[in-house]
Amino acid sequence: MGPATPADVRDIASLFVARNGGDLAEAIEGITRDLARMDRQDADRWVCVAHIHGAPHGTPAFAGYARVGRRPASPGVGWFLLGVIVEPGHRRCGVARALTTARLEWLADRGIAEVRSFVSAQNGPSVDLHRATGFQEVARGDVVPGTSLTGGIGILFERALP
Repeated sequence: MGPATPADVRDIASLFVARNGGDLAEAIEGITRDLARMDRQDADRWVCVAHIHGAPHGTPAFAGYARVGRRPASPGVGWFLLGVIVEPGHRRCGVARALTTARLEWLADRGIAEVRSFVSAQNGPSVDLHRATGFQEVARGDVVPGTSLTGGIGILFERALP
């Protein structure tokens, strides 16, 4: 696990488009903007990636990515986990949990006291992951303006950081 680099942009964008649809060129632009935001002193975004070592030819295989960012608008003020996507061949192997742990550590290292996450109530693996990593459910419904979810019903989770 580690911060995304320009070498990861195409893999991240391809995985995003495969999961969510859209245009690859636009996804590449968006990820490139996120990486530029990571380099600022007042970084409000961080993207981390997972590579699985031991792949053929000794090249680590891209396994997934996750983002964390600060939302400025009420009631979703504060830091949020912004999603994790894992390559289908690497799911159910602990990659999402490792990416979540990396994001929580990044926030804690910066003195952030708490983090939130808004997930679809229909996304059982994500709900389970949040509960397993210490998040508590605080609300259900359309509680984060500007966010749309599959099925329309979301769960807002919060977690205090050490």
